[in-house]
Amino acid sequence: MLNTATTFLLLLALVLVAPAVIAVQPAPIPPALRPAADSDKNQASKQNDSIKNDDDEEDDDEDKDEDNNAEKPKPVDAHTASMLGLAQKSGCLACHKIERKLVGPGWSDVAQRYKNDPNAHSKLFEKVSRGGGGNWTEVTDGKQMPPYGERVAPEDIATLVDFVLSLPPP
Repeated sequence: MLNTATTFLLLLALVLVAPAVIAVQPAPIPPALRPAADSDKNQASKQNDSIKNDDDEEDDDEDKDEDNNAEKPKPVDAHTASMLGLAQKSGCLACHKIERKLVGPGWSDVAQRYKNDPNAHSKLFEKVSRGGGGNWTEVTDGKQMPPYGERVAPEDIATLVDFVLSLPPP
């Protein structure tokens, strides 16, 4: 049996460490969707990456293999870059890509499906806000869209829905 001091220390450790361990971080923007506007940052990052420690040299072969298999970034205009930034901040890119399925459908496929639907904006706004499933079961293998209405501002959801619906067909 634990004594009082040990119990106190364990509880203190949980209070101090647990929030840092379970903190949720937004998913990174996939390389294929990184905006061209970040090219200056990417150049700086590449320059910083070229400064190596001795420990980094043994990982070079693994990095080269990953680079060969990674998707090549495609340049995007400033508006798309802005929308991808908002999508990243909102958590959308954890499950969606523009051009193809990730967990949820590719946004170009969504735009294609709803292109002639006059109620598309309100339908998608509700789906993003409330979550749910049934519309893309064959694509998502039954995984449902989580609700984002409580963590993303309604105007941001509307802006992202407008962006998705404006995309060209795949």
